[in-house]
Amino acid sequence: MLFELEVPKHYDLLSSVHSWIYPDIQPVPEQTGDKFFARIYEIDKTLVPLVIYQEQSGQLLRVNYPPSSVSENRLKAVLQDVLGLKVRMNGAIDKIRQEPMIANIAPLVSGIQPYLSPTVNEALMKTIIQQQISYRAANVLTKRMVIQLSQKMDFNGRILYAFPESKAILTCGIDGLRAFGLGYKAEYINEVNKLVCDGTLRTEALKGMSFDEISAILKPIRGIGEWTIRTLAIAGLGDYTVFPCDDLGVRNLMGRLFNVGAERMKTNEVEDFAQSWGKDWPLVLYLLMSADVLGLFGQQGRQQMHKRTQHIEAKRKTG
Repeated sequence: MLFELEVPKHYDLLSSVHSWIYPDIQPVPEQTGDKFFARIYEIDKTLVPLVIYQEQSGQLLRVNYPPSSVSENRLKAVLQDVLGLKVRMNGAIDKIRQEPMIANIAPLVSGIQPYLSPTVNEALMKTIIQQQISYRAANVLTKRMVIQLSQKMDFNGRILYAFPESKAILTCGIDGLRAFGLGYKAEYINEVNKLVCDGTLRTEALKGMSFDEISAILKPIRGIGEWTIRTLAIAGLGDYTVFPCDDLGVRNLMGRLFNVGAERMKTNEVEDFAQSWGKDWPLVLYLLMSADVLGLFGQQGRQQMHKRTQHIEAKRKTG
């Protein structure tokens, strides 16, 4: 079955998804390829595999799916949400265009819309995994868990994956999670899913709550702090009024872009600088983060910095 979905002007599906999911580390459970994005979504307790095509930026999305009890309108609503198609990005793009040090990337990020995990629980699991490590490393660990624990389907000749259910993660146990390379975070993930399974924590009920209400619920849980809650807000709740300004990658990037000769901004420096962008500041930071992950900053970006670090380390080892 097939339907089409309208998108904002200049929208680029793959750039938006690749701001979070590396194309060479999949499934997470997202998978991408030449002009397509695919995964299994759980919608109203039904697993629905979707393959989404976009020929070029700004064009309609073509969505393929098998016969399902989930209506086309419901599928459209879910995709509009998770692909961030209704989020207004014009203000953030204008702020970037007006900032001399980063104005050159405005046309490069004009097609990016915020990409969300389809459930709050998935976003929370991915956010915990991302703690204290790079996005790339987090993708590797998540991929291991997805391949071993998630449900999969063959659709249109592709094996597609869902994100693991809480019961599957809990059944895996702490030792099983550690085997994926999660280390001490295995205990955090196990505890959260235990709370979800026994009904103590209702992650989907967090949608629509204020940031303070969400913080009051999540902060008492071991392994969940301010950074995790702020990252969850943008990755799973669609709340773009906050941003994890203490994120090391963001602090490094802001330092490289705006502090001459400095590698890193302090958290309060990022906050103070970002406030000059007005109410759009979280989305400006989101686009800068996306540009960094996509390698759009060239020699100033994290990918080139990572390559240089590897080169220096290799020279050190060889003497």
